Amino acid sequence: MTAPTTESRSGQAATLHGSSTSQGTASTTDPTRAEAVAILTGLLPKLWDEATERDGDENYRPQVHAVSQALHRDVNRYEVIHAMEACAAISRLQAGNCLVDMYGRPNTEEGRDGWLDCERQNLTVAIQNLTFGIPA
Repeated sequence: MTAPTTESRSGQAATLHGSSTSQGTASTTDPTRAEAVAILTGLLPKLWDEATERDGDENYRPQVHAVSQALHRDVNRYEVIHAMEACAAISRLQAGNCLVDMYGRPNTEEGRDGWLDCERQNLTVAIQNLTFGIPA
């Protein structure tokens, strides 16, 4: 019997209810806050890219687990969900999705740049919240 796999958003990484990225994120030492921010800055977009619709429907459980492993601590799953949502919005904005559909705002380049900045800030806030309390 073979286990079912689902296709990632990028179409490049098949997952088995988890992501290939999550398997390579664990290290043997607790990261400092600066290291944790650097880890998450690279890891979260990759986790979103490898996530499936099923992961989203299940509140990104594999991604929460991967972030927890990378930071060597329990994490607030809602912050991981917020990070995944910000990554999704950034991806849609970069792909040129319609701002009227996404935000109910005029579809202009200036508007797109503004919303892109906003979603990047949302991702930054999620990362700051996920690393809160980690010693410097």
